[in-house]
Amino acid sequence: MGAGFFLAAIVNLLIVPWATAHQFTPWRAVLMIGIFPALFAAFVREKVSEPEKWLLIQKERANLKFLGDHSEGVSKNLTVLTLKQIFWPELRRDTIVGTLLAFSATFGLWAVTNWTPTFVEELLRVHQTSEDIISNYKSYAIMALNIGAILGYVLFGPLADRIGRKPTFLFFSLGSILMAPYIFYNVTNYTTLLLLLPVLGFFNNGIFSGFPIYLAELYPTRLRATGQGFCFNFGRILAATGPLLTGFLVNSFGSYAKAVAAVSLIYIVGIITLIWARETKGNPLPD
Repeated sequence: MGAGFFLAAIVNLLIVPWATAHQFTPWRAVLMIGIFPALFAAFVREKVSEPEKWLLIQKERANLKFLGDHSEGVSKNLTVLTLKQIFWPELRRDTIVGTLLAFSATFGLWAVTNWTPTFVEELLRVHQTSEDIISNYKSYAIMALNIGAILGYVLFGPLADRIGRKPTFLFFSLGSILMAPYIFYNVTNYTTLLLLLPVLGFFNNGIFSGFPIYLAELYPTRLRATGQGFCFNFGRILAATGPLLTGFLVNSFGSYAKAVAAVSLIYIVGIITLIWARETKGNPLPD
């Protein structure tokens, strides 16, 4: 994700001026570039094989279904996958914990860093900077943010293996809740912003590297994709209000800094949620 946003910023930096100079609509030119990663994703999907554990479970379910069609002794729960299974008593707490962690991280990302280009524009407008330069500086800011994000993605896993999943989520949540208000309250020039954005990106983007690790360790193989998909995406649905709330608070408070400081408190939800989270470090994937 970090590399994708970094490359998108480069595309904005290079393609938009070229399109404008050649009388093309800039957003159409950028969308044309977007075709190539989509084709590459299709190629990768074709080449990646299914996990051996999952294939084994599928085979076992097919065998059970065959037996179930010829016998009353096979439980339907073993052959038919339903969403309610991730809310069974033994998994209910994990599902709620995973959803709240995803919600707090996504809400924080969308409500804070996705407004970074707006903050860059706010900083530069006081200097009466031209629109072309502002557009370029927005790209540099997004690149700086995602340099830190890439580092966070890479280091979350080794750190989680060393100190545990819960302490690592706590570390990234604390870093996010401290860095966002500090940057948007105190930074008054563009150079300082460029130096601090990688630190913010490390924490509030890097935390997302933990979800493929942690959520996968909460569910048995037959429910793993369902559990992960529900927690992460239902958390995203809940977090969709984040950018809207930030915009509302900017208008209410009259300050982007105050709005960001308010919405960054959402990480407290994730920190409190960790009290009920299971530590899965060193445990094998559930069968």
